[in-house]
Amino acid sequence: MERWLITHEPGNPQTSIASYAPEGHTTITQIEGRLRLECLEYANKVGGQLPHRIINEFAKALVPRAKTRLAVIERVTIWLKEKEVKVWQ
Repeated sequence: MERWLITHEPGNPQTSIASYAPEGHTTITQIEGRLRLECLEYANKVGGQLPHRIINEFAKALVPRAKTRLAVIERVTIWLKEKEVKVWQ
């Protein structure tokens, strides 16, 4: 079970049901989880490598605030490297 949890981090990045309500919202954690999965899928398609600009492009589409986006990109980059994805400039 511990190995499964490690390989499936950050958990379930699905949007919560509350976000579909008129006043609902999507959390930054959900957005970051979605970004991690998109980047990992992309890297797996191209041989385990990922240019940093691709992470940036994916993040721009999901995270509108620049300051928040930089923090998310940094955390996603660290996570990808832990998954043995080569991230390069």
